[in-house]
Amino acid sequence: MVRLLAIAYGEVGTIPRARACAERAHQLRADPEMLLIVAQCDRVLGRTDQAVHSCDQILQQFPRLLPKAMIMKAAALEEGGRFADARAALSPMREIEIDLCLLIFIHVASRRVFVSPATANPGADWTEQHARNFTMHIEESGLGCTMMLHDRDTKFTRVFDHILDPKGAPKKLPPCSPNLNAFAERFVQTLKHECLTHFIVFGERHLNHLANEFVDYYHTARPHQGIGNATPIQSRDGPRSGPIRCNARLGGVLKHYSRAA
Repeated sequence: MVRLLAIAYGEVGTIPRARACAERAHQLRADPEMLLIVAQCDRVLGRTDQAVHSCDQILQQFPRLLPKAMIMKAAALEEGGRFADARAALSPMREIEIDLCLLIFIHVASRRVFVSPATANPGADWTEQHARNFTMHIEESGLGCTMMLHDRDTKFTRVFDHILDPKGAPKKLPPCSPNLNAFAERFVQTLKHECLTHFIVFGERHLNHLANEFVDYYHTARPHQGIGNATPIQSRDGPRSGPIRCNARLGGVLKHYSRAA
């Protein structure tokens, strides 16, 4: 289960908007005096569909809008970037946390992983479909599978078990025993710590992109102690001499070094 932050824009009612603005101001630690200045500017300019975005704009275009002392105070506060915080706090923006789910399979012998596309509405149909996708992936990759382990989530139905092992039900772990599924749990921790914690995820497509990039890096560039510091998918041997180059992914969050060809 991956938690992400989604930002929704839109006009809201007076009371919800006031509550949202107050929460936003607290998060940004916006200066109370600056909040008052921006709010008064918005109130005066609201009838003309204009907005104030900087203290310089107040001084140049609206010198009589507010008392001079208040404008000078605003100019002093702007040097610390507090005008932008106040503007953001008063905007009709609300932060909504939602859950996105990924279904992960790991082949213990090779450390290869299969990660499903993300969804905000996981259910039995979703897990069953990706169980079918996983069995096709196993056949195409030529990986042998003799035993399947999973926890007791209610989304793992009998149909799910039958798809994965039509000859017999996969082994269900005892309740509350994540250590017995250590390889899968460790991959989830690795995915979060090495990739997802560096980003604010804005939706399913964004999460799918991050997960796919990390899985490719995990398979081809990240060595694993459990398989002799090799990678799950072996790449061709490169030159043993020459300049070293850095191969960066996701804006430099994931890096791999190799000899230039």
